[in-house]
Amino acid sequence: MCGRYFFQLDESVSQWREQIAQLDLFDFRQGEVFPGQKILALSLGEKEQIQPHVFQWGMPGYQGRLLINARSEGIEQKVTFRPWLHQRCVVLANGFYEWAKQGSEKKKIYIRKADSKLIYLAGIYNDKGECVIVTGAAEQEMVKIHHRTPIILKESAMHSYLSLRTDFIIDNEHLLFEAV
Repeated sequence: MCGRYFFQLDESVSQWREQIAQLDLFDFRQGEVFPGQKILALSLGEKEQIQPHVFQWGMPGYQGRLLINARSEGIEQKVTFRPWLHQRCVVLANGFYEWAKQGSEKKKIYIRKADSKLIYLAGIYNDKGECVIVTGAAEQEMVKIHHRTPIILKESAMHSYLSLRTDFIIDNEHLLFEAV
């Protein structure tokens, strides 16, 4: 799953820094990000150019419950998400948090890429500017931490994902796990 993540606007987002300034997009959470907060994400704009946006993390679900994640398996059958499958976004993060069971306790683990300061989390958004992070079954080392994982995209696959040419493919390679 993905219930919290970390994001810092630094040199790792330099390719979008100018657009962020031009669009006056500074009303988003930095540091540890929690559900319900405004976040920085990318989506396709005019002429299929990737551009930054600010979204609210979470969509209203059954009985007003805040939905922050959507399972990729069967997402096209879910009434809540079906209308928004064509509105894809990529949530920018430096890493995300999971809680791993160790005996009777849970330990907070920070997960990031070893080969990149930035990770790209697959998401979808609605017309109200609310988004969810899409998750899939964990693979490789991630299985030891949690059975679900946010769908982490390779930077090279981001445009294909946003333009609906790629399905939800998880990149769980080169992950680092740090106890917090």
